[in-house]
Amino acid sequence: TLLSPDYGKLQVVARGARKPKSRLRGGIQAFTLTNLLLHTGRSLDIITGTETGKCFYFREDLVKLTSAVYWADLLDRVLPEREANPAVYSLFLSLLYLLEAASSKPEEIRALDHLFELKLISSAGYTPDLSSCLRCGEALRTREGKLWFNLEPGGIICSSCVQKAEMGIRPVSRGTLALMQQWISMEAG
Repeated sequence: TLLSPDYGKLQVVARGARKPKSRLRGGIQAFTLTNLLLHTGRSLDIITGTETGKCFYFREDLVKLTSAVYWADLLDRVLPEREANPAVYSLFLSLLYLLEAASSKPEEIRALDHLFELKLISSAGYTPDLSSCLRCGEALRTREGKLWFNLEPGGIICSSCVQKAEMGIRPVSRGTLALMQQWISMEAG
């Protein structure tokens, strides 16, 4: 599976790429920015040539590799086949560069994971409402007390509207809310 800014997610095959002397081998490594020549097949496109650009080498760092694989898995689950989405492509590429430059501190990598998740669901049309309470509609900046994030509808509930035994809600600090608002407003790339 590969991701293209012009064609979206594609299922392709690289015949003979496992052979030690294959010219395709270097260009089809995971997390590699590559220009590919594809031949349209019956069910899968066939890679006939590669021109390798940037290789994100995460094999030596298990924490970074885990995040990169997690992001790729999310993309595979969220994106439909052959539907161009340059914004998601740009987001993924930008975050791979950020991941490469980041330290291996788990809290820093976890923040990148959350940034990717939030930007991905937003680009898929599921942007959570972070400006007002989902129930009463009042602006959050005018509300006092704790705030809660409701996972199912994707938004914030103020302390006066929350039910104590509700499923799927998590407390959220105002600092976390401000960070989420900033991340959603950030441009990818």
